[in-house]
Amino acid sequence: MAFTKNMMHAAITACYETPPKPMFTSHDTNTTWDREPTDSEIHSACLSYRHDYGIMEPSEQATLFQEAKLWYEAWRKEIAERK
Repeated sequence: MAFTKNMMHAAITACYETPPKPMFTSHDTNTTWDREPTDSEIHSACLSYRHDYGIMEPSEQATLFQEAKLWYEAWRKEIAERK
């Protein structure tokens, strides 16, 4: 699979974005999620999880991307319930 123009544009744009603020803050044992992850962060997490993510078929990437978002929600709820 070759990189498309949109994929290249997204990669270049991501390099020049203002760095996002931390996703969560921790004060002693209280952890709060301050924001949702950006699409760039989700794609990065997918690439960390599956090193072949960048060469997967678009439908496989979309499936993994959605799964990563679901895992984020699950972790966020678990951490919030610890309070």
